[in-house]
Amino acid sequence: MTLYERLQNVTDATSFLAFAHALQQDRLEHAASWPQQSLEDYLAAALDWADSTHMGKTQGLNDAPPWKRFAMFLYCGKV
Repeated sequence: MTLYERLQNVTDATSFLAFAHALQQDRLEHAASWPQQSLEDYLAAALDWADSTHMGKTQGLNDAPPWKRFAMFLYCGKV
């Protein structure tokens, strides 16, 4: 399952943790392909997404479980 597929499957704490582990593994295996190379840049990208989308509300995540919205926050730090 791809990282994006794991993100799409986040609905609860268990699936969130599976996503977080997959995100960590992606970083370990593909760090050079991540645009954000520092923790500061990663958090800035995640916060830019959160601020500009009101934590995903403008992207259709208004009714999504909080676990999914936080997973998206972490994912957007990567991209």
